[in-house]
Amino acid sequence: MGRRRSLWLALAVAGVLLVTLAFASWRWLDRKVTRLASPESHREKSTRELLFRPLARSEKGASLLGDGSVRTLARLGDALWTGGGSGLDSGLSPLTPADGLASLRVASIAVFKESLVYALEAGGWGRVTVDGPEEASSGFGTLHVRHMAASPASELYLAAAEGLFRVSPGGQEIERLDASSFRAVLLLPSGGLLAGGETGLALFPAASSVREEVPAPDPWIEGLAFDGANVWVSTASGIALGALDGRSIVLNPHPKGFGLSSGVLWRGRWIAPSGPGERHLTALAAGGDSAEIAIPEPFPRVLAWAGQLFGDGDSGLHVYLEDGTWQLVKKRPSRSLPWPHVNALAVRETDAWLGFFDGPIVRFRNLDSIEAPGSREPWGVNALLSAGGAVYAATLRGAYRIAGGAFEKLPGGGAAFSVAESPEGVIFGFGEGVLFPGPRLLSAFHGLPGNQAYALAAGSRPGTLWVGTPSGLGRIEGRRITLRVARGEGRLPHPWITALVEADEGLWIATYGGGICRVAESGGGLAWTSFPETAGLKVNPGALVRTPSGDVIFGTQGQGLWGLQSGTQQFQRLRIPLPSTNVFSLALYPATSPATLLAGADEGLAFLPLAALFKP
Repeated sequence: MGRRRSLWLALAVAGVLLVTLAFASWRWLDRKVTRLASPESHREKSTRELLFRPLARSEKGASLLGDGSVRTLARLGDALWTGGGSGLDSGLSPLTPADGLASLRVASIAVFKESLVYALEAGGWGRVTVDGPEEASSGFGTLHVRHMAASPASELYLAAAEGLFRVSPGGQEIERLDASSFRAVLLLPSGGLLAGGETGLALFPAASSVREEVPAPDPWIEGLAFDGANVWVSTASGIALGALDGRSIVLNPHPKGFGLSSGVLWRGRWIAPSGPGERHLTALAAGGDSAEIAIPEPFPRVLAWAGQLFGDGDSGLHVYLEDGTWQLVKKRPSRSLPWPHVNALAVRETDAWLGFFDGPIVRFRNLDSIEAPGSREPWGVNALLSAGGAVYAATLRGAYRIAGGAFEKLPGGGAAFSVAESPEGVIFGFGEGVLFPGPRLLSAFHGLPGNQAYALAAGSRPGTLWVGTPSGLGRIEGRRITLRVARGEGRLPHPWITALVEADEGLWIATYGGGICRVAESGGGLAWTSFPETAGLKVNPGALVRTPSGDVIFGTQGQGLWGLQSGTQQFQRLRIPLPSTNVFSLALYPATSPATLLAGADEGLAFLPLAALFKP
């Protein structure tokens, strides 16, 4: 009996201990969950140290051209700062990658703590100090900031592809408030935020990082503004607005705002470009009415700052005056490119010809003035060649000959990708094969490794033509296929060939994903040379040249320029300013005794002294 009583007593004590332990564990877990869910814990996990690194100006003499467009502006002191297709400009000396910026095109600027902050279209952001530009860095990696806004409390908000961020008043910390992709941010009088991007509109109430979804007529949000009563939203399909009532917003499409996908709020009205080529702006009133504002030339973009309305056109930046007229306040530089993406280049004597991905073909006379055709339609220019007193173009519209200002459509159907000169005439590479004069088409049916002739190069022997395709390399002699190097043979670093150059030391072969190799005749056969340091590099079509001194230069997708200096054995990345790291075309200038490398990128054109390419 005593043993049974002792057993029950032990069980009771154990039960009490288990209950006590369970209760203590529950209390600990509850406090842990509460702490993790607290704003302080969220801030601790989402906050990083923010650093600014000074950027050094290049001394290599590079000159960069952009399209001169203005996409963002701000006043700082007496200076009107602009940012856009040609870097940052305060009216003195523009800031470009030659001054240390990572790329040329600017997406947004703002004034923060009496300094100018900027965001680059290709990614990265920073600030401008009296000593020059600085680059911001944090544990969040490279940010693709689309819009910036500073609050009265000296906080900076960044709407980026990587999320919505807040920079502390001291500029020493950056906090991610939300990880969605954003394109615009609006500071509300209540202290809350509205932010929109590709997936809709979100409200962040004051002192809260928890988002509340706001239904919008279109989920793609491009711009936001507040007129004191209504929130205005520009979307991909049109303009919407709705009254702000506490934390409640009901958005409705503006009856006259359909098809207007951009603009700014100015004096209580939404001002937007009316369409391509139009000589008036559309002004939307909150009540549903609309009016027109006459403009001196088409404005693709309108901007506003501190109660002033601006419009950017072909001649430059204009400001709207109280008497209803426009005044040109910043003239577009005379050498500005009409489009940013230089996809092809050719040099004829002292003129350069530029082929644009999103535009036609223009003549750059003596690298001083640009002669553009009246048409602004995209041609998708893939390659240019100067031969026999004319310029030949391979475009998505087909093959063309340009002479005396006239464009002649040449035989061949579909898109043309490459062009080369031979003793029997000019040869084009099409999506269906290689078209010789005559005409005669050679394709995979005749033995080429593929139909799409992305690269052509005349061989050193008369009648020889090298052909690069996405499936390998071919050689044509006397209009017969005499060599075929295809995928899986182990000789090419990658089967997708994008550029070819014949030289004394052999044929240089550029690929999209495998870098560079070289093949040369040796002992009755072919000797292949690989360059492992270029492995994985994506060389863009047409971005391969060999200089008269024997240097080999190529341009890549995302990795800038690479070069092999004559007399050396390894390629190296060239540390020289470029409009962007995406280089699509290269050419030597002038045609005789070249001293300059022209490099076309998706953000502009660079003039690079050959003598400075390999300097440290």
